Amino acid sequence: IYSEYIMNIMEQMCWVNPGIDKSRDKEKELDPIFEAQFKKTHFLNVSNYRDSDEMIPSECVEIFRVTPENVRKPTILIPPGFDASALTYKNEIQELWKKGRDVLSVKYPDIAGPEDISDTVAPLITRSQVSNDEILNAATLLRVLDNEHVDEVNVIAHSAGAIAATLVAVMDPKHRVRSIVFFCPAGILSREGRRTISGLNEERIAGLDWRKLTLRKLFTAFTEGMGVLNADVRPLIKILHEKGIKLFIVGATKDGFFPAEILGEFVKKYIGEKYVDGLITIEGGHHDITDYMSAAEDIFTKNESENAI
Repeated sequence: IYSEYIMNIMEQMCWVNPGIDKSRDKEKELDPIFEAQFKKTHFLNVSNYRDSDEMIPSECVEIFRVTPENVRKPTILIPPGFDASALTYKNEIQELWKKGRDVLSVKYPDIAGPEDISDTVAPLITRSQVSNDEILNAATLLRVLDNEHVDEVNVIAHSAGAIAATLVAVMDPKHRVRSIVFFCPAGILSREGRRTISGLNEERIAGLDWRKLTLRKLFTAFTEGMGVLNADVRPLIKILHEKGIKLFIVGATKDGFFPAEILGEFVKKYIGEKYVDGLITIEGGHHDITDYMSAAEDIFTKNESENAI
């Protein structure tokens, strides 16, 4: 189980395997206005380790926000997935911006906050469900929403970003999350699901560019990656339903991390279809989300129209 997951993580980091989409390597032509907004980031100190107002880069979250001229609300929040940041989803963010959406994302700090934060802001969440790192990421996103004066959000979460997205919705005392779209989400298959996925093979190993795999990345895979592997947000999804938050789950047919077929089976067996507002399957791999961002926007738009009736 663990070797399989680490192999998937290394494929993501080395980024040459033909079975994984490389759309993130192809940056689309950027609109000059969008690019100027995207580059105009700012920082927020989210660490409680020191009392001074000194801005230490490792303790600051970098905030990316783009707002079109004729903006449509609510704001869309994109929690970064594993080993990712707002920069990873630049193409996707531009597509949403072109559709009139105010979009908010981040680059997480190296130091997110005190170790006991889960005891004070996440009483409904246990470490048996998610790692402390994921709770810290969610707490960081809540501080960003406060800092940006965001009243309500729709969330698009890819891969491990689904864990943070779920925690934000559960932890937020202001109840700002309206709808969530998961793309190839972590936290649903958990350990049982990993047993259904095949092990290592020579073709996948041969597909790696080992020059891209540093010791630091390998260490990250074994630490943060294990937190993603063991995460289980299934009980929390039922809380989202109780809060009236709409949830749509999108799986990809060729996803080597969380295959759509197995993902669908686990949603039906361990969560229950009544707790999910849409279960959708798309063609492609784990990172084939660029072409489907407009679909998430369509889901939000339709949901908003139904709520307005």
